[in-house]
Parts: sequence; structure tokens; C-alpha cells
Amino acid sequence: MGLKAAFEGLGLNSKPKYSDEGELEGGDNDCFELKHYDENMNQDSDDEWGVMVPARDQHYYVGQKKYSVCHTHLCRVRRAL
Repeated sequence: MGLKAAFEGLGLNSKPKYSDEGELEGGDNDCFELKHYDENMNQDSDDEWGVMVPARDQHYYVGQKKYSVCHTHLCRVRRAL
């Protein structure tokens, strides 16, 4: 079952409020993508067009403390009244 069918099964509008270009779509849902990783970090540093190191395997340091990067999708689902 896809998200559209799940939303409609719950009586929710399945359309986003805005398109990827920022135009109004007529939906009720605000969706966001949060990227906090290095998309240029390649598995082979000598290969300019190589495969990106997966975000789950990327880390960075602040001082001596190691942090994980993140990549997530968030949706605020609204029920029209």
C-alpha cells in the first residue's frame, strides 16, 4: 500500500501543500527534507564521480567529540476541517 492509499483510507488529503518548486499544490501537508551530510564524500577519494559514502556512515568532529550526520524526511500531516 502506498502513502496515497494510506492517507485517503484515513480520510486525509494526500497532496502536498507545495510542490518541490514551491508552487501551491492544493494539499494540506507540509513536507520537508533535512540533509546534513557531505554529498561529495566519495568511497574512492581518487574518483571524482564515485559513489557517495552513505550518510549513515559519515561523521564529523567538533573538538574531540564525534557526531553522526543525518538525512531525514519530515511531513506535517493536516486534516482539513
